[in-house]
Amino acid sequence: MRKRRYQEGDYGHGRWPRERPVWQVAVAVESADDATVRLAFHVPHPLLVTTVMDRLQGTLFEGYALTEDICPAMLNGKCYRSWVADIRRPDLHRLSLAEWLPMVKSMMERRFRVQVTCFENYEKFLNT
Repeated sequence: MRKRRYQEGDYGHGRWPRERPVWQVAVAVESADDATVRLAFHVPHPLLVTTVMDRLQGTLFEGYALTEDICPAMLNGKCYRSWVADIRRPDLHRLSLAEWLPMVKSMMERRFRVQVTCFENYEKFLNT
């Protein structure tokens, strides 16, 4: 039997503790009026958005439609694909539009292992 070069479990290099990865998510209000609100998301998978929107449907808005928005070219070398949630008949009396983004952020961070960044300005969102 050959003699081991290293001890059992030691392979001659430092071992760093590996943690589960954290997904990066960005959200912004694209447009808003009394009849519709458009929320734009940069997410790794659309399931993150549908889970949150399904829980809010019926209480804060009547319905929503999730579509993929693909830019023909990259903007400033950044992300070119985003998911847009078109929300029909939002109830802005129950919760104002300024409070929607922190609420979506908290729901998404509690449910999934993500770090959500909320942008008040849609132009800054496009550069993430």
